Amino acid sequence: MAAAREAERRARRQAGESLRQLLGQSEAEAEAAAALDRKTAGALADGGGASEAGAAGELRLRLRDEVYGELDRLGEAEAEQGRHAERQARREALARELAGAEGELAETEAAIRAVRADWSAWLAARKLPPQLQPSALPGLGQLAEQALQQLRQRARLAARADALRAERDAFEAEAAALLAACPPVAHSGGDAALAVKLLHREAREQQDKAAAARGLDERLRQAASAEAAALSALEAAESVVAVAVQAAGAGSEDAYALRLEADERRRSLRRERSEAELRLSAGRGEDELKVLLDLLAAHDEGKLAMLAEEAREAVVACEAERAEALDARGRLSEQLERLGREAETEETSYELEELQAELERLAERYTLLAATAELIRRTRVAFEEERQPAVLRQASAYFAELTEGRYTRIAVPGDMPDLLAETADRRIVASAFLSRGTQEQLYLSLRLALAGAASREQALPLLLDDLFVHYDENRLKRCVNVLNELSRTRQILLFTCHRHVADALAEGMPGSGLLKLPELTARPDGRNGN
Repeated sequence: MAAAREAERRARRQAGESLRQLLGQSEAEAEAAAALDRKTAGALADGGGASEAGAAGELRLRLRDEVYGELDRLGEAEAEQGRHAERQARREALARELAGAEGELAETEAAIRAVRADWSAWLAARKLPPQLQPSALPGLGQLAEQALQQLRQRARLAARADALRAERDAFEAEAAALLAACPPVAHSGGDAALAVKLLHREAREQQDKAAAARGLDERLRQAASAEAAALSALEAAESVVAVAVQAAGAGSEDAYALRLEADERRRSLRRERSEAELRLSAGRGEDELKVLLDLLAAHDEGKLAMLAEEAREAVVACEAERAEALDARGRLSEQLERLGREAETEETSYELEELQAELERLAERYTLLAATAELIRRTRVAFEEERQPAVLRQASAYFAELTEGRYTRIAVPGDMPDLLAETADRRIVASAFLSRGTQEQLYLSLRLALAGAASREQALPLLLDDLFVHYDENRLKRCVNVLNELSRTRQILLFTCHRHVADALAEGMPGSGLLKLPELTARPDGRNGN
């Protein structure tokens, strides 16, 4: 069937091609005939040939239209045939996909039935309800785990209970044996608990007594050991003393003690002799030491005492002479200092005269400066009284407009060199504590007010050069508004190298003009030129 449709499409395609070729030939022949008719139409005397040629042309046109219409119908039929073939192929593909899906569905259903059979067998093997769903298996597992934990805990508790019961039975047996060995006291009244407490207290007392007895036994053993050690040491010392006495050749221990004392005295005398020799030789040469030894050898103790007394008298006399010499030295030093002070006094008088002259010159300078300061103060006071209030009022108005009312007044105290700004809430702020932009606004307000006061009769042009370096967008906009108001009474020339400043002025001052100066270029000789 598909082969027949394909053959039919080829036949239709060949027929169309043949019609197109025929149409092309017909059009060429028609164009040639029309040209021949146009050539011969002028030679014909009557109009009969022209009408026949016109009828033939109309016939050819109808024929061409019919051929084109047939070609269009053939094309549409061919396109419809192609779409039909595509739909048929799509239908066959969908049928194949449907058959595959049905096969997969059957396999899936068989697998599901097998899984369900396995699930039912698994539930039956574990004695679980047949209506249990697989989705409940995780919860069932958790419950089983909890049950296992409970069973383990129950087993541990049972084992613990058995152990406690065994301990209780053993304790009861031991208590019975203890009561049999130690009957309760008579005043327990047959109370088992009280009898146990009394026995326990008596046992503790016995334990304390036994511990004290063990302590005493230990102390006795330690004392016996110490006594044995002391006896051993005594025997060793006695043997050492006996050996020493025998080695010294003494008849007894008392004689040996006397000999020890004599030896100690001899060592002491030797030490004293060594110390005396050191004192004698300290700080003396051999010759001096020899003279001293000869002196000691030549004289007895009385003669040496007499010589020592004479030496002390000589030392006292020398000390007196030394004191007199020191006294004379002090008097001479005082005289020398007095003579130096007298010489310095003369030089100091010359310096004092020079300083007095310098002081007089400085006093004259101070008088001149004081008078100048007073004149300046009076001039400033006069200016504040006559002209400054109007200037400050105008400057305050400008400043309030520039700051949108955050600051209302500018003040210049007569006793302070600083400018003050008053806020809207009546606080006074020194200009040094204002921000850089606010300071620039304050100075611009004063400049505008002073310019107005200086040229009140005749408004002179106002020249401004790049005032808005530290201005942000809001400050610049407010300043342009003030300059726009001021430009109604005087000409303003403002120079700037910033494009945004020029744009803001042009936007805020509609009547202003913008002049762009030519850029300067460097000449070969190093000078700037246009």
